Amino acid sequence: MTCAAAIKATIDQLSPEERDALAALPRWQLFELHHGLGARVRNNLGLWNEDSAVRDDCARQVGNPHPDDISAWTVARARAKLRNAR
Repeated sequence: MTCAAAIKATIDQLSPEERDALAALPRWQLFELHHGLGARVRNNLGLWNEDSAVRDDCARQVGNPHPDDISAWTVARARAKLRNAR
């Protein structure tokens, strides 16, 4: 899986209400999603697996291979996509 596919998968796994809430969330509040949506992203994408292809692909784009950083970046990119689709 690529990082772009991970962003799409993250959006696809959200309910319509969650999509609206994420799109409306101010950027400075994204850190509040670390234990909720962020954990879902880390677990669903297998980011704790050091041999994960999506982890490797996203680490190149994020600049850091840590699952917390990758999930935060993925959530932020998903939010941006949802905001642009409005």
